[in-house]
Amino acid sequence: MGSGASSQNGNAKKQPPGTESIQKRILRIERDKTEAKLDRRVVNEFLTGNVNIDVPSKSRIVRIFTSSTFTDTMHERNTWMARAYPELRAFCQMKGYEFQVVDMRWGVRNEASDDHTTTDLCMQELRLCQKFSTGPNFISLLANKYGYRAPPRTIEVNQFNTLLGVVETDEDKTLLNKWYVRDDNAIPPEYVLQPISRVLLDYKSEDRDLSKAAKEEWYRESGIIRTTLDKAARISLPEKEAEDYYVSITEKEVRAGLLDITEPEKHCLWFWRKINGIENFKNPDQKHVKKFIDMDNSQEYWQESRRLLNVLEEKKMKSALPEKNIFQYTVNWTNDGINPENGQHKTYLKQMTDMFITQMERLIEEGVKQKSSTELSNPLVIECCQHVRFCQQKYENFCGRETTLGKIESYIKSPTATKPLIIHGASGSGKTSLMAMTARLIPSWMQNTNPAIVLRFIGTTPDSSNITGILISFIQQIKAIYNQTSHLPEGLNELSKESTLSLEFASTSRPLVIILDALDQIDVAFNARSLFWLPRVLPKHVKLIVSTIEDDECFPKLKAMFKEQEQFVSVPELTFSEADNIIQQWLRSRNRTLNPSQMSKLNECVHQCPLPLFLNLSFESAIKWHSYWHDSETILQQTVSESIKYLFSKLESKHGQMLVSRALGYLTASRSGVSESELEDVLSCDDDVLNDVYQYWEPPIRRLPPLLLVRLKTDIHQYIVERGSDGISVLNWYHRQFKEAAGDRYCGEEVAHLIHSGLADFFNGKWAEERKKPYVDKKKKGEEDRHVSNQPLMHGDTYNLRRINNAPYHMAMAGDLSELKKKSLMDFEFLQAKIVATSVRHILDDFAIARKLFRDDAQLETVGAALEMSQGALLYDLFQLAPQLMDRLCGDKNATELLRQCNHSSVPYLLPDQEVLIKPGGQLVFCLTGHRGPVKSVDIREDGKLAVSCSDDDENSVKTWDLVEGKLHKTYDGIGEDPSRVRFVCDGRMILVDYEDSYIVIRESGEVVFTLNDYIGGQSAVGGHQKTLLALFCDVNVHVYNLEKDGEKMANIANSSMQFCENIPTAIAVSENYAVVTDVEQHYISVLSFSDQRLSDWCEVFDPKRKKQHLTDLTIDAIVITPDEKRFILSNTRDNDLHIYDLDTREKLESIKGFQSDYAQNYRIAEKGHLLYFPGKTGVVVWNLETKERSAILNNVGDLCDVVSWSWKTMVTASDEDSTICVWDLEKEEKEKKNQTLLLGHKIRYFIPLHNSSRYVLVVVQTRGKDDKSCCLQIYDVQTKQVVRQAPLDEAPGIVKALDDKRVVVVTVTRKMKIVNVDKMTLEKVFQGDLSGYTDDVEVKSDGSEIITHTRGRKQFKRYDTTTGKTKAIIRRPSFAQQYPNKFEKTFYVNKGWTVLVGRILDGPWLLFDIRTLQCFASIPLEYSYSDIPPKKAAISDDGQLFIFGANSDVKRPSTYNENICLPAELEEHDKPTKIIIWNIGNDYKGEVVAECDDAEYQTRYNEMDNRKGLDVSVDKIRVIDKTRLVTAHNDFILRVWDRKTGKLIDRLEGHNSAIDVHTTETGPYFFSCESEIAFRVWDKATLKCIASFRMENAMAACRMCADSRYIITSTKSPTARLVQWQLKGEGIPTVGKIGAELFKGKVTQDRLALVTADDDHYRTDDLDSDEDTDY
Repeated sequence: MGSGASSQNGNAKKQPPGTESIQKRILRIERDKTEAKLDRRVVNEFLTGNVNIDVPSKSRIVRIFTSSTFTDTMHERNTWMARAYPELRAFCQMKGYEFQVVDMRWGVRNEASDDHTTTDLCMQELRLCQKFSTGPNFISLLANKYGYRAPPRTIEVNQFNTLLGVVETDEDKTLLNKWYVRDDNAIPPEYVLQPISRVLLDYKSEDRDLSKAAKEEWYRESGIIRTTLDKAARISLPEKEAEDYYVSITEKEVRAGLLDITEPEKHCLWFWRKINGIENFKNPDQKHVKKFIDMDNSQEYWQESRRLLNVLEEKKMKSALPEKNIFQYTVNWTNDGINPENGQHKTYLKQMTDMFITQMERLIEEGVKQKSSTELSNPLVIECCQHVRFCQQKYENFCGRETTLGKIESYIKSPTATKPLIIHGASGSGKTSLMAMTARLIPSWMQNTNPAIVLRFIGTTPDSSNITGILISFIQQIKAIYNQTSHLPEGLNELSKESTLSLEFASTSRPLVIILDALDQIDVAFNARSLFWLPRVLPKHVKLIVSTIEDDECFPKLKAMFKEQEQFVSVPELTFSEADNIIQQWLRSRNRTLNPSQMSKLNECVHQCPLPLFLNLSFESAIKWHSYWHDSETILQQTVSESIKYLFSKLESKHGQMLVSRALGYLTASRSGVSESELEDVLSCDDDVLNDVYQYWEPPIRRLPPLLLVRLKTDIHQYIVERGSDGISVLNWYHRQFKEAAGDRYCGEEVAHLIHSGLADFFNGKWAEERKKPYVDKKKKGEEDRHVSNQPLMHGDTYNLRRINNAPYHMAMAGDLSELKKKSLMDFEFLQAKIVATSVRHILDDFAIARKLFRDDAQLETVGAALEMSQGALLYDLFQLAPQLMDRLCGDKNATELLRQCNHSSVPYLLPDQEVLIKPGGQLVFCLTGHRGPVKSVDIREDGKLAVSCSDDDENSVKTWDLVEGKLHKTYDGIGEDPSRVRFVCDGRMILVDYEDSYIVIRESGEVVFTLNDYIGGQSAVGGHQKTLLALFCDVNVHVYNLEKDGEKMANIANSSMQFCENIPTAIAVSENYAVVTDVEQHYISVLSFSDQRLSDWCEVFDPKRKKQHLTDLTIDAIVITPDEKRFILSNTRDNDLHIYDLDTREKLESIKGFQSDYAQNYRIAEKGHLLYFPGKTGVVVWNLETKERSAILNNVGDLCDVVSWSWKTMVTASDEDSTICVWDLEKEEKEKKNQTLLLGHKIRYFIPLHNSSRYVLVVVQTRGKDDKSCCLQIYDVQTKQVVRQAPLDEAPGIVKALDDKRVVVVTVTRKMKIVNVDKMTLEKVFQGDLSGYTDDVEVKSDGSEIITHTRGRKQFKRYDTTTGKTKAIIRRPSFAQQYPNKFEKTFYVNKGWTVLVGRILDGPWLLFDIRTLQCFASIPLEYSYSDIPPKKAAISDDGQLFIFGANSDVKRPSTYNENICLPAELEEHDKPTKIIIWNIGNDYKGEVVAECDDAEYQTRYNEMDNRKGLDVSVDKIRVIDKTRLVTAHNDFILRVWDRKTGKLIDRLEGHNSAIDVHTTETGPYFFSCESEIAFRVWDKATLKCIASFRMENAMAACRMCADSRYIITSTKSPTARLVQWQLKGEGIPTVGKIGAELFKGKVTQDRLALVTADDDHYRTDDLDSDEDTDY
């Protein structure tokens, strides 16, 4: 026999799985594209949706049934529980398996004994162990005791009569008939042993004496019954049948678990303990000995038990199980039996336990290995398999619904159906079963084809619970079905487009049917329930069936998307015949029936509520009825709610009220469900539950017996669903009615705090890591380790989403503000983790809940407001949390500790030297991000609570925003093409959207009310009472529609004298009764009266004599009507004067002089009528019409395109280049930014860091707003934040370049180049000759000794000596280039080493010059098709070896060309991407292409995509980043890094959302990219990773990188001109002290510096430049 061995396994802790990013999930799926371990045919059956195939088990569980007698093995089981089970649980977890123990001697309640179901429970649990367990499943502890021999619970009628016929005495017959009653509801009929309490009424009495007497009576009578049946069976029945009446429960377990199975050596272990001499005692003390052997009052019973035990052990078990699975131990008897304190017994328990652990691990290892050879490993196949399994469960007992199935069949067979079919009905109406049956029937409906079915029961698996997982697996499955190579983009919108494209693979021979059940169950994240991802039109050979409940947001959205009624199929209530057929089918499947009275009662009840859910609940009650029950015992409820309550009460009776109430309470109160292991852990920390459970037996570790939860789950399994949440499978209610009923029953106010506290403690890991939890029971106080899972923020490199998403919610709901702030909302590490793992929106949800519950907490209010304002930045880059909070909360006493944590962020971040963001608590309330492109239009509903916006992004998005909560309300994407304007109409109940080719009115629900496709392209106006009228001005007609009456046309007003203006929204005004509109030339106005339905005569606005006087033509660019409808105001964009007219007479009343720097557009007037406002370049311009004063509010918010106010309290703004909606509270005072640098002036025109210093910056600043000539030259010290040199200028220079740290070269308006000594602020030198009047640049040698620029005529180049100021040499174009008479382009390139000059002739070639020899040594042939590419799209390497330029794609490749990336053959010529050509210009010049870089892969994909909005891979910027690589910015907002020697694409750097500029040097460790003036990113050259970024509300004017690339300098826009220095900080970033020596000392003077002098026109005859500029 085997011997003991110690375990080598450590104390590993349980670690719940986390989640994955989209990219990680893609890699996971791509990793295993073939299923080599399973028959390929079977895999294909799963992939193609065959729901009739056998599904292999998905369970990864080791579940053992411990078979033993109770009293004699207590210490063995206790030792295993304390030592072995935790170790084995950890061992299994490391292999990805759960470990469960079924010990029927632990936690069996009196109810199981009362109704004699203990044996049935044993057998049921044993079968489940055998079905689900990997490796071991049965452990025997059989020793000296045979076990209890119970009378059977049921006996078939014929067999009972046979037995009764041989019973000898009438008393025994009477006793059998007393306890066994015939039940004709069983098929076949049987006699049922009655519950003890049904016969002995005091058995469950609370009176202990009465209960004791009843139990003693049952013990006596049950002994007689057992003996009687034993004798009768041996006489009248065959031996095999007779055994059921006298063998013990333990032997039945051994028989089922070990003797009757194949390969028991793989699944079974027997630990066989013998006690020396225990059976040889004479007159043994029964008090001790009877616990270890079968002693009864009858000697005969004892001897028979000993005989049966001997046969079982020696003959049956030893022969069935090999020796290596049997472990025999012999110990000596003590007066206490097995005593753990006894030395021998202690050694035995240790050796036996060590051996148990060792052998269990062996069998587990073998089982896992065997399972891995046959189990599914491809995640896609596993996903398909799980949905097939769920489908089979749902159609198993399906019956009826022929009419509804017929409609679905007609849709499947229809050759013209090109849109989805929507199945809808109430919750519990049977939609899921219907969808499952549909999947089963589809092959029979499409017999002449081989259909593929893509099946998803949403919410039943982790990957089907969220939109990302659904789309990824959806694309993978379709491409696997049609043998296509799978490409999975990262972005959600790209995934959506890819899924639509994949439908095109369907064919005549293999059509595609997609079934998506329960759209309402999809996670709300990423706005998935807006259904933007759902195809509107299906390709040929594709059918799509979806289902949803009717009271969820999905159904109205579907109604809006699909107007055809035939697309919708309602699931009706069950008919009487359908209900009856279902009942009969279910009864047959369970081998049961009902007597006529009972059947009538069930039918009558179901007819009152003909829902499948109610039918199921009622049937589950009726199936337990016996034929002999009185009518008063056959009770059915009348509603679903009452039936659920009745079910709960039965569960409480069976499993215990405390266990059920807490288990279901935790399940119901959970935010998104709990896993089985989580629920077990939480219950193990609930001492109310444990004290109730432990009244039967107190185990050695204080945890919930796992079997108790398993049994409870088994009883409710059909009402709960295993769905995905946070990347794991969790349990949750399948029907909403159950959640509501359980909430009312188990989560009331009196226990809600306790429930949420328990969940909060668990998700915070309060009692993990061996921390002991105190408890008090009936006997004592104590504290015990509960062995629960740890909950760190991360498990390895994966975020623990269970803690991140659940802990804050439950702490808030528990009212634990202190812990909530300490562990979540004021903990930087937690906030950063949640933003990265989920989204900033989830953090905002946490704060929203907390701020509602704790309204007076200043910390929550301040930090929550800051996060709301920064949500756009955090959506842009997840790792901007630290700098955003440090800037917004700087100096706030409520955030001191949080800011300290931010300062120690482990993630690098950019920090400005002053505060640049708007402070929380001021006017800016929310920054709302959701559009993927610039916002075009905004409006606010009349109650001020909702805003609407639109963008012509890829999604053609229209969104509404909750202005109270500051979050996205609803999305209405893809209804039309290119939305340009949105307006609330019909008292805010509907939204009018102007699309490119239609006007569409939608309800808030998303339902399209009507569409107007006529008269598009003209002006539109919404007026009438409550904005119910729409007027369309087209050509010479006005068409008026009633929006409340589905767009009914009310009038057609003709006006033949003049054509209306085309669609310029700013050039029209509307009020309730009037609209003012312009003519097509925007010179005249006319007034429409909605009430009279007439137009006034045209009235010319501006003086017609202006044209004759050759004055600038003025057009009407902005109009607004005052709220009292007495006046209207108009303006033009030239002078922005406000002209006020009488609305009735159209006579001008007065004019107000405007500001030339304004831009009149989108005029609006506040409700009170005296404030006119409109969007400006840096804020909102406001005119007080009473005082005639102009002011500006919300300064420095960027160039706005639209602004709207509600009651002059709430204002919503949208920017031209931003996708963010900003919400402002105008009643608040704006909080001042602290620690701001010196205000340099009104506007910074230009700035550059000085030559070698990162400390000083040269600035050209405009000092006064209206005076363009008020310029000043400054030297700004970024270290002291002071201007150290300053000189007012007479004229602003056109070009400024640094020669060294104290000299700069400037180009004046007189075409002179001069050197300015910026230390003395004096002119030091004037260079010889003039420059070209159209030169954009001059190039300065690194040592400042030379300058290269164009000659005067821009046909040559010239070299200047900066010491003499004279032209040193002329670099002439070669003779072969004389055929190109044009000038050089304004832009040219010189390498840092000052060896090569590259310039391009207009419409001619690039010419390459050797600066040292002044000779052109090559040209780049025009055959490379680059002449129409802007010359700024080029770069030269510092070493002068390579020149890189953009070219069109239709180049003729030379024979030496070696393509690195081949174009797909199917790519059309006009679709080819732009090339970047790398040309060899070095010492070994060969005049050839080194490499030609393109991204054909992405361009091909863009060509295949619909609605790409013109984005492609055309290059915008080219920069060399080091000696081996270059980076390019492209029109698709992606940076691409290339190997400059081979042209190989190294990486794509994504993250930008708009046009990009790139700044770099070849020597620094970083380069940075800037987009749309509001955001920039820093990239690590070594890793090509974005290591930091920053996004602002206020646009910056310009960016510069210092020479050492350690700092970034940005300038702010007018009217507050400042310089901001940005420094990279954080872990791994070297700390920088002082940034340069002090170069400028002494006082700052204000002496004027004249850059233009009288002798600037003097011509010097000795000038080498003879190239005349004839165009200047």
